[in-house]
Amino acid sequence: MAAVINPNVIIKESVEEVAHELCSLIANISSAAIERDGTFRIGLSGGSLVTILSQVLGKLETDWSKWFIFFCDERVLCQNDVEPLHTIYENLFDELKINIPSENIVKVDTNVPPQESSKDYISKLALYFPPVQFPRFHCLLLGLGPDGHVCSLFPNDKVLSETSIWVAPVMNAPKPPPCRITFTFPVINNAEFCIFTAFGREKSQVLKDIFSGNDLPATRVKPTNGSLVWILDKTAASEIFHSDE
Repeated sequence: MAAVINPNVIIKESVEEVAHELCSLIANISSAAIERDGTFRIGLSGGSLVTILSQVLGKLETDWSKWFIFFCDERVLCQNDVEPLHTIYENLFDELKINIPSENIVKVDTNVPPQESSKDYISKLALYFPPVQFPRFHCLLLGLGPDGHVCSLFPNDKVLSETSIWVAPVMNAPKPPPCRITFTFPVINNAEFCIFTAFGREKSQVLKDIFSGNDLPATRVKPTNGSLVWILDKTAASEIFHSDE
């Protein structure tokens, strides 16, 4: 059974239950978006989120042709052993027999420098969102780094203060590879839903810091006209909430 600490924080017993909770939430959000807008526009992250989604996404009953896939950040100018996120997710969709039209997967150009790649992705986003305002995604699925980074927004980076552009270049990320692009906070905080998933003991301290209000990138995720949801397993939440709550 989930422990609901407040409407936006859900604690589950296991990683598998985290995955199923996320799937249920995505099902509800996507269904409402497709009924209202005719499309579902979602931003995906990498890392452990791929593992989570691999467990449950294939069980989702939805009209995949209405889904449009974007990427919250991406690594560019990488060595051949680093796969782009769009390749990772395309392989996952193929494995799960999920038929999202290839033209609905909006890819980052990973073969050019961050400045050029970020500008190119902005131009691609502008085909789907009004260019005079920040994109409003139906849902962004976000990961959490042990240092509190979200997307490729790392502690103390000047990109944290960006207020105007949609996608920013990152030149010297502390986590390899150093060259990346990332959604900025104005885009993240304009989403209808921002959903974090986190699990494992290695996330417990950073979650304690975030819920204590420490100024970390993930703490700055505060949707202005939307909802922020945390789905955690009890191990990750062990430093912030007692297990018997």
